[in-house]
Amino acid sequence: MKPTLFTLLSAVILLPSTISAALLSQDSFSGYTPGQIQSTTSPAVAGYSGNWTGVDFGNVKPAVTAGSLSYAGANYAAGLGNKVTVLNNTTGGEITANNSGRVYRLFDSSLTVTNSTAGVRYLSFLFQSGQETGATTYQTLALFNTDTADAHRNFDIGFNGGTIYNFGVKNVAGTGEDYQNTGVNANTVVHLFVVKVTLSATALSDSVTVWVDPTLGAGEPAGGTTVSGRDLAWDRVALSDYDGNSCAWDEVRWGATFNSVTTETIVPAVPTFTLQPLGYNGSVGNTVTLTALAESAPAPGYQWQKSEDGSTGWTGISGANGATLQFSSAAFSANGYYRVIADNGNPPPATSDVVEVFLTHPVPTIITPPASIAAQVGSNVTLSVAATGLGTLTYQWYKDSEPIDGATSATLGLTNIQISNGGQYAVEVTDHAAEADGQAATSVFSAPATVGVFEAWSGLVSHEPFDIAAGYAVGMLPGQNPTTGGFSGAWTDVDFGNAEPAVSAGSLTYAGASYLGSTGDKASVPSNITGGEITAANSGRVYRMLASPLVVGDNTTGTRYLSLLYQSGQETGVTVYQMLELKNGTHTDFNRSFDIGLSNNGGMTGSEYDFSAEGTYLGTGVAADTNVHLLVVKFNLSATANGDNVTVWVDPTLGAGEPTGGTTISGVNLNWDRLALSDYDGNSAAWDEIRWGSTFNSVTLGSSPANNYAAWIGGYSGLGGLTGFNDDADGDGIKNGVENLFGTNPGVSNQGIVQIARSGNTVTFQHPANATPASDVTAAYVWSTDLATFNAGGASAGGTTVSFATNTVAGTTTVTAAISGTTPAKLFFALKAIYGAP
Repeated sequence: MKPTLFTLLSAVILLPSTISAALLSQDSFSGYTPGQIQSTTSPAVAGYSGNWTGVDFGNVKPAVTAGSLSYAGANYAAGLGNKVTVLNNTTGGEITANNSGRVYRLFDSSLTVTNSTAGVRYLSFLFQSGQETGATTYQTLALFNTDTADAHRNFDIGFNGGTIYNFGVKNVAGTGEDYQNTGVNANTVVHLFVVKVTLSATALSDSVTVWVDPTLGAGEPAGGTTVSGRDLAWDRVALSDYDGNSCAWDEVRWGATFNSVTTETIVPAVPTFTLQPLGYNGSVGNTVTLTALAESAPAPGYQWQKSEDGSTGWTGISGANGATLQFSSAAFSANGYYRVIADNGNPPPATSDVVEVFLTHPVPTIITPPASIAAQVGSNVTLSVAATGLGTLTYQWYKDSEPIDGATSATLGLTNIQISNGGQYAVEVTDHAAEADGQAATSVFSAPATVGVFEAWSGLVSHEPFDIAAGYAVGMLPGQNPTTGGFSGAWTDVDFGNAEPAVSAGSLTYAGASYLGSTGDKASVPSNITGGEITAANSGRVYRMLASPLVVGDNTTGTRYLSLLYQSGQETGVTVYQMLELKNGTHTDFNRSFDIGLSNNGGMTGSEYDFSAEGTYLGTGVAADTNVHLLVVKFNLSATANGDNVTVWVDPTLGAGEPTGGTTISGVNLNWDRLALSDYDGNSAAWDEIRWGSTFNSVTLGSSPANNYAAWIGGYSGLGGLTGFNDDADGDGIKNGVENLFGTNPGVSNQGIVQIARSGNTVTFQHPANATPASDVTAAYVWSTDLATFNAGGASAGGTTVSFATNTVAGTTTVTAAISGTTPAKLFFALKAIYGAP
């Protein structure tokens, strides 16, 4: 016997004589938390090392479940605890990830076997199979060496298909296993498996004998099934259920004699903790549960104790006399150190580990944060927050990180709002419950809500012609970010599909009379008739955020009109979806508030143009074809719940104001903050001339919105009221007026002038260029030798003359400054933005 076994024996000599000195290890699966065996802390069990570990194949791992297996054979010494099992899942097929699983645990040196190990060892366990008829059912306890690869399996036993319990022993060549039938027919009752392993340091001298349900009480029985002349080694045990998911294992015992693993009493007379309590670190108000478990015969009683420092002053807790101590909605006073005494009358009582309960007051929980809103100048806005806590809650609102005087309730009302009221609003919620325990109050900030303020709609508010001359480039829309009134940020790809809408040259041409006409180019995708389902190769979606004037929230009121030109290639795919969409919060289908175009969603057949509002689809009655059509939408918006309605016209008569008729959906709640273009399973749609306005005529007969500084700056939200020509909203040192010349977002910091280089008497530098700067903003390059006096280009001063030349390519202007005359020691250049006449 190995010397390490004497260490194990010395560890149990303090126990009464009723415990078998020959029992090396017993796992009754007591002290485990029911659930997947590899996801719990594995209790200390003699002979094992570390935790149970899941093998990375199969999702149905063996798990601990309450209650032991009950063996009907006479004289068997039953154990305590639970069992390891898996759910029944008769598949009748092959092994899959959904019907299979394996877990293993390493042995320590006392149960590990090498080629030089000698002596006799016994293994027993209880086993039950659900007897599935899967083609490859494999329900076994196995011994592996090095890892759990099949090539390193030295022994396994259980139900491996067929009709008879069997076991496998590593073959002589070491390349697999030889399987032997036990002669016992498999069924669904609980069986006792006993294994005797005779080990020798001599090559090919190990043997294995297996009994199924042997006669107990008279020592080791004769018979059994024996395999001899093998070399065995193992360092771990594994439990596997492949393609069955219905077997169970219990009472895995290792011993030096047959009786030690079958008939001899194994429960100690003195309490021994099989499950130690674990400390708790959490929040006041949580449910705190401490659990310990001790085994003995007779069963022990418990007394939980508490100490302030964990070493002295231990005091019994009244009524805490079970294996579990629980505080429901724990108070701050529950902080401290805990242990439990287990006593069954046999001295000495057992004392558990000392654990700490550490509770702090939680910050309040914000259930509903304030919501962003876009509102018209002069209207009233209400922001609100819903929060919970343990005590009294107080509130403080902030605008752009500065506290608002007197704003100390759960709601914030803004009346007669102006442009200066726009910005980021957040609220700090404070819970004062901790103060009763002498602690500081706790608080939390909400996520900021954007209040965007815009002037009242009048005429045409936004016009998107996808104009290459105005900053678009031929190619995919994602990443393109030309300045367009009413839009904010770049077009963004939705991560599904590789055929995103793209800008292509030439606008759509609408044949209807009196239409204003087209400018610029269009957004479209190439034709790709599939006739099948949506795939990554035939689908794509892009979206762009809307600026404050176009955003719609619950409190938005009034009438808005949208028009667009639309053309479909009329594919016959099973799930054609070619739409312009308005979405809120995210770009997912669930957050789609409105869409229009051609689809077979919501009962539509794809044979007529259709639209939806909040998931309700209606056909327009206009048959779909490959012509260019004018789609006009009227939104009547109300702050009343379910008070919004939508009317759609396809190719309406123009020139006499808003026509009658159309198709209407009523009683909906519309919200949106982004516009998306989607073509799924068609790849041939095209969109152009997306217009927003206050009247029907403004989006069909009207002109483009004013291209002035006021219209440009009004297209950006979140500037904190810093919208003046000489303001610097983003604090990057570049005034808003210059940002207009650059075509950059005045709310996002940028570098400005870059790539400065000198060659002789020539200096070059670069800066971003707005293809369509505001009509009332002009640019001038100036120079100075002292940063005090600036001179215009071409002017002379102190014998020096500087002339400027520019070249703009792909949104970047290169400026060349030519110096003549006296070359000064220092020379400074600047781009000057001029508001109004130069």
